[in-house]
Amino acid sequence: MAAEPTGQVGWGPLPVPAEPVFDSKDVEDYLQEETCDFMRDINGDRRGIGWAAILFRLGTSSTIAASTDQARQADREQCSFADGPVMEALRNNAFVLVSDLGRDRRWPGYASAASAHGVQSLLSVPLVSEKSASAAINLYAPSPHAFTSDDLMSAAGYVRHVARALRVVVRIAERAEAAAGAAVVHGSLVLVDLGLDRASLSGSSERASGRR
Repeated sequence: MAAEPTGQVGWGPLPVPAEPVFDSKDVEDYLQEETCDFMRDINGDRRGIGWAAILFRLGTSSTIAASTDQARQADREQCSFADGPVMEALRNNAFVLVSDLGRDRRWPGYASAASAHGVQSLLSVPLVSEKSASAAINLYAPSPHAFTSDDLMSAAGYVRHVARALRVVVRIAERAEAAAGAAVVHGSLVLVDLGLDRASLSGSSERASGRR
């Protein structure tokens, strides 16, 4: 909804419509369904593995789906650091496996924080990386060396399947955002024209009054 008129030419700030696309319950439900199938393939629930899907957009991060509150908290903890496994996974478009957080020295601050959430090993998997948004899934395990080569192979198949759908979501959001921007520009130009017409009419009235 546009802001209330302020007497100035132009529009107030409009909400960017891309966010409802990413926040759609359909997107969350799709990720839940597909990831639960993947977790069944690797017996993840029985092994105590939790997961969380994370979205990076406009310089911020948000967890858009998660298996448990503990996994969601572990995801938020990871994104509170300037760098970590998921950031490296997205930078390099490659899986990042941390077999033993207690011994890994790449992200000591995060490793300490993750252990407070019961995480001893993790796998960060990039799902999609576009100009406007990136997404990944993090798998969190309660024991060191929890992830096997079979898990990595299953994760690769899962990524191929899910990434296609998420790219469509990202492109729909990009088009919605572009359409909103076009609407703002068009509305501003209309208001500018109205402002000029109003000024022209006012000037004509003043000249007419002067002649009288």
